[in-house]
Amino acid sequence: MPYQHTAFEELQMEEVPTGNKAVYRILEIFALAFAFAGVDAYSKGKPFLQAVLPWWVASVLLFVVGVKWPAIRSKAIKYVLWSITAIGGIGFVYFEVHYLQLPTTFYSWVALVLILGVIVVIGYPFTLSQHRAHIRIRYRIEFDYLPTSPLERDWKQAYKPDATATFSADPEIRGGLRMEVTNSIFAMDHRIPDYATDCDTLMFTAKYSAEKAKETLIFAGIDVTTKDGAERKRCWFKFYHDRTPKASKTSGDIYYNPATELPEQTIWLPALQHDRMIFNINLPEVVKLALGDQGWIYKSIWAVRIRGNLAVSPFAFGHREMSRQCPNKATP
Repeated sequence: MPYQHTAFEELQMEEVPTGNKAVYRILEIFALAFAFAGVDAYSKGKPFLQAVLPWWVASVLLFVVGVKWPAIRSKAIKYVLWSITAIGGIGFVYFEVHYLQLPTTFYSWVALVLILGVIVVIGYPFTLSQHRAHIRIRYRIEFDYLPTSPLERDWKQAYKPDATATFSADPEIRGGLRMEVTNSIFAMDHRIPDYATDCDTLMFTAKYSAEKAKETLIFAGIDVTTKDGAERKRCWFKFYHDRTPKASKTSGDIYYNPATELPEQTIWLPALQHDRMIFNINLPEVVKLALGDQGWIYKSIWAVRIRGNLAVSPFAFGHREMSRQCPNKATP
């Protein structure tokens, strides 16, 4: 059954945009204001080249910067910040002198530099964790063989030998799997090939069952290590949606081997998009969030596990652009 979000989650979908979208919206507002200023100057018979064209040129430049912001920020963020500030500063001072009849002052420039600088710099860090980050895909878990059972391919039943489930293609998620449990609590694992275990990003789209939410889960099996590399253990991380990122040890009496494993961790990440959750998971950041205060860091990912009634897209594993290996873009 598709995931049914609450009225509060509906409200979250209308919250103020962040990241690339927030920067675009802010620059769009400035571009619109500059365009209207040009129209106003033109309607008052001001000289076109001196009083109208500069406003429209500034408007177009701001709009283009907003549209191209994701690419620009990754290549020349410092230059973009200064360019936006300079364009805004020129327009602001021009408006003061010619329309408000205020004297040009040093404080006018300082105020505008601070305002635009704060707006753009605050918006920029959010882009580091946005969905559809620049990723180079290394490995995918596909479901293009359906209706053949995944258990006849690379998936293995995780536990409860009496558990059973049916599998079909999900009509709402492209290339996705729909799994419906028919007996007990069904879970299955997919091992990651050795060449892809060093990926630092996991991406997938999912719809969890509303009826048995506690039994419907997606996990990542992750190897963690101490900063000096002297100790290494395995840990299961399971993922839910929430408004802000947070982590905690999974509640309940969940078995683990203290000699080789750490207790299971529950991770909440912003992921809700209408009727589904779109996860773009920075694995080193997840480990830092959950276990960083205990001295553990990310080493590798070795498996994914799905459990319960759900629909899920193909899984994509890759490297983020911020790492050395990944200059390309990709999405799951």
